[in-house]
Amino acid sequence: MAQAAGMSTEDFTDFFYNACLIDWKEQERKQEAIKKRFESGKIVRVLADDTDLRVSIEGRKCIKCYGKSNMPDGEIYFAPNETYTTGYIKYTYPYNMQGQTISGIFLRFEKGRIVDFKAETNQKALEALIKTDEGARRLGEFGIGTNEGITRFTSETLFDEKIEGTVHVTPGNAYEDSGGLNRSAIHADIVKDLRKEGGGGEIQIDGEAVQKGGKWLL
Repeated sequence: MAQAAGMSTEDFTDFFYNACLIDWKEQERKQEAIKKRFESGKIVRVLADDTDLRVSIEGRKCIKCYGKSNMPDGEIYFAPNETYTTGYIKYTYPYNMQGQTISGIFLRFEKGRIVDFKAETNQKALEALIKTDEGARRLGEFGIGTNEGITRFTSETLFDEKIEGTVHVTPGNAYEDSGGLNRSAIHADIVKDLRKEGGGGEIQIDGEAVQKGGKWLL
């Protein structure tokens, strides 16, 4: 894991424990505040470089993840409305598909469905992913990282999707606990960095900014 992250074993060990040994009670309190704000809204918009994406979370349940069944943990997620998502997103970090690294991923949505997709590397692998089945063309998850102990990309999804100041906008299968209906053989957690060092960006709920540059405004 250290090699994949480009870190020494010693540095990765420190990173690993910093990701796991956070105040999980405080994490739950923070997530509860985020949950209440999101569940009071309808449309979530992500604005950043090469990104302007809207998803509907109306009627969907926000799921808090704060160390009860996963470690490291630290995210909230929704299953977006399957027929609403519109706009486009260019992801910051690559996605590993069966040993193939796909980077520079760009997706465009209309009425919930991916209508255009591009990759800077491994376009054919991305095409195979998107064409897995009909459900692979729709979102199964909109997740937001909340773990302040995870500060950098590691090429390990279990860590990367939890980075505070990032979102993962996930084509494929939805989790039923959030009310999702989309079904697919894939669930591709691909990460967009909204922190200033990642290019900057913001999350809005019904037109009001709730996060800018990776920092919460709640």
